[in-house]
Amino acid sequence: LQSARQKLNAADIIIVGGGNTLYAMDRWETMGLLPLFRQAMEKGTIVTGGSAGAICWFDGGHSDSMDPDTYANSMSQQFGGPNTEPTTTVDESSTLGETVKDWKYIRVHGMGLLPGLVCPHHDRIQSNGILRAKDFDQMLLRHPGELGIGIDHWAALIVTGQDYRVLSLEGKSGSVVMGEKGEKFGVDDDGTANGIPGIWIKHVDPKDSNKVHARVCPSQGKLKDILQEPSVIVEDVESVNTCRAANPSGFI
Repeated sequence: LQSARQKLNAADIIIVGGGNTLYAMDRWETMGLLPLFRQAMEKGTIVTGGSAGAICWFDGGHSDSMDPDTYANSMSQQFGGPNTEPTTTVDESSTLGETVKDWKYIRVHGMGLLPGLVCPHHDRIQSNGILRAKDFDQMLLRHPGELGIGIDHWAALIVTGQDYRVLSLEGKSGSVVMGEKGEKFGVDDDGTANGIPGIWIKHVDPKDSNKVHARVCPSQGKLKDILQEPSVIVEDVESVNTCRAANPSGFI
C-alpha cells in the first residue's frame, strides 16, 4: 500500500488500463488511493487511460463489469498474473464472437474528476451481442440527471486545463458519418462501423423522458461547452452489489 502511494505521488504520467471498472474502483477506494489520483491531476500529472481507464476519471460509466471475462480470475488467466503467462492479447472490447454471452452493462461510479456518464467503445458490440451505443441510450433514460459522453473505440477526449480536443485515429472506422444534413450515427446492427471515430454528447430530453438527444462533439473547444454537472446521480445499487458478489475485490 505504501509503495502504491509513493508511486502515485512520484509519477509524471498515470495510465489506467482496461479491465473491470468496479473491481478497480473498490480496491482503490478501500486502499485510500482515490484522493491521490485527484492530487496528482491537480499538480499537473498526466492522467489517462482507455476503457475502464477512461470511465474511472468521470462521475461514472457504462461498464462491462458484469462480463465474466473481466473478473479477476479470468483476467489473470487471459493476460497473465504474478505466476502466469498471458493466453491472449485481445481485450474485452473485441467484437462479438460465435457465442452470445448472457451479461448486461451497468452504471459504475468513477472518481468524479470530470462530470458526466461516459461510454467507452461506444461503436462496438461485445460478447453479449449488444451495441454499446444503443444500450448507453437506455442507460441514460434510467439516469436522466447525467450528461452522456459516448467515445468510439478509436477516439479519445484530450483535456488540457479548461480546453479539450477530440482525437480521431486516421485509417480506423467509427460511428460518425458525414451526411448531407450533417453528422449521423453510422453503425450497422452487425457492428459494422461506416464512419470515422468520434465522440457523441447525449442527454435526455427534459420534455420527453423517453427520448435521447445526441450530437457529435466538436473537434476542439472549451470543456464547459460539452460537459455539465449532473442534476442528480442515481447508483445502480442492486446490479453493482450483484457484480461485487460475483467478482469480489477482497476488500468490499
